[in-house]
Amino acid sequence: MAACRPNLEALPPRLDKETTKTLEARIEARRGCDLDLDGSAVTHVDSHGVCFLLAVFGVWAEDGRELRLINAAPVVEDVFRCLDLSGTSAT
Repeated sequence: MAACRPNLEALPPRLDKETTKTLEARIEARRGCDLDLDGSAVTHVDSHGVCFLLAVFGVWAEDGRELRLINAAPVVEDVFRCLDLSGTSAT
């Protein structure tokens, strides 16, 4: 297996249809490694952003790797709380 790249990826201020397209390739390149997503800059999450986060957490779980959301901005915390994603790593 190839060496893991640094395990921190900063999420953009907007998690929407346009930004998740770009972010998807960067996240996929880190597959197979544990990963922390820094959510401190996020100010907006739409349905595409929610679906993206759910999909990424699902893939990492299937791969048996750890994925954590760290420094979650209030809007991201609200999404996790509203969707009852308390079992997902959000710190």
